[in-house]
Order: sequence, then C-alpha cells, then structure tokens
Amino acid sequence: MAATNFPASTQVTAPTGSEIEWPRDGTAQITSPLKSGYNHAVSAMWQAERHLHKSMFIFPVFLSADPDREEPITSLPNQHRRGVNKLLPFLATLVAKGLHSIILFGSPPSSKLKDASGSMADHPNGPIIPAIPLIRKAFPNLYVVADVSLCEYTDHGHCAVCFDDGTVDNEASVERISDISLSFAQAGVHCVAPPTTASWQNSWSDRASARSLVLNAAESPGSPPPRADSETRLTPEKGRR
Repeated sequence: MAATNFPASTQVTAPTGSEIEWPRDGTAQITSPLKSGYNHAVSAMWQAERHLHKSMFIFPVFLSADPDREEPITSLPNQHRRGVNKLLPFLATLVAKGLHSIILFGSPPSSKLKDASGSMADHPNGPIIPAIPLIRKAFPNLYVVADVSLCEYTDHGHCAVCFDDGTVDNEASVERISDISLSFAQAGVHCVAPPTTASWQNSWSDRASARSLVLNAAESPGSPPPRADSETRLTPEKGRR
C-alpha cells in the first residue's frame, strides 16, 4: 500500500523510518478523512506509531455512581467497580507508570433505576457524567474515552430503544445514542465509543456530527454556520430492526 502524502506544512521529517514525530500539543493540521484522529497528542501518536507498546493500550475503568464505592467484579478477575473518589488514587499509580488512556464504563447504582430508554446513562447523577471533569482535572494529559452503550442501563437489557413488542426502534435508538454521545463530549471526553450495529452506524454519526455543528455554532457566535446539507443527513433508516 502506498504511503499517504501529507501536506508539507504538517509533516515532520523523521530521523528514521519508524520515528515519525507529531506535534504533541493537539495542533497537527492534517488534510485527511481521518484527521479527527489526530486532534489529540495521544491519538496522533497511535496513528503515527507502527509498533505496539504500552502507551497504546486503553485501560478499562468501571465506574460506580457512589463516589466512595469500591467492589470487585467477580466475572473480571483483578477488576473493580469504583466510585470517582476511589478511582482517582488508583489511576494516579497507573499514570505514573505510563498509562496514556482509559475508557469509562458505567452502570446504574440500582437495578430499580433501569428503564426503557436507559436514562441513567447520561444522567447528571449517573456514574459517567460527574466523573469526567474530575478525571480531566486530575490527569490533564490522560486521553479519556467513554463507552456509549444502553444495555447496562435498560430494563430490557438491549443496547437500543425498543417498541412495545420488543423489536428495535431504529430511529429512537439512533436519537438516544447521539444524545448520550454529545452529553459525554460536552462533559469533556476526548472520544466516544458508540455501539457498532451496522444499521445505526452512518445514521448515528451523521446525526451526532450535524448536532455538534449546530452546537458549536451556537456556542461560538463568530464561527461559520453549519453546512447547508447537515439537516439532510439527519434522517436514519426507518422501520424495525
């Protein structure tokens, strides 16, 4: 496969073939369909490196809505579900050893709080939203990813919003997943990891992207308006899946 040719203004000459150096301050400007993957020092490093090493691993973190809770997860040896007050000291040790990134998984504090739409997934008092700014403040250089999933928050156990007969409401599911993604982004994560159900993927990304354009325009009055075709890409496939 031919090597990608990046603009000269954004390419740094490497001393050797595998020692490509990228700006570590998030300022890399790369003309590529994948340029969003270079907007943070850690993700830029992942894209540039060709050899697997510890800085490229993402550590899974299982969050509790109770900030002082810490309990073992019996199905995952050596893993614990922690509240943010227990998590921060635990992460400090790993970051000192070279950890660069984590992915956040949450679960409601009680099964009684599960509902049809998984409302606790992005609730202000849920496990994820309150923890994000605290993690970002404690570890400014840590690359934070948030799992965008409904299955652990829904009373039916599916990663979707369902019709009364139990089949998936595709449009409502895309709407819900995009809402959670934007909530996590607004709280401060660097990256969201949505479910990869094939029939949702393009619809979710189009809807979330268009909403973020509108959101950015609203928050930055001097910025250009969203592209004219944004709304035309909002409608997901209709029907049951």
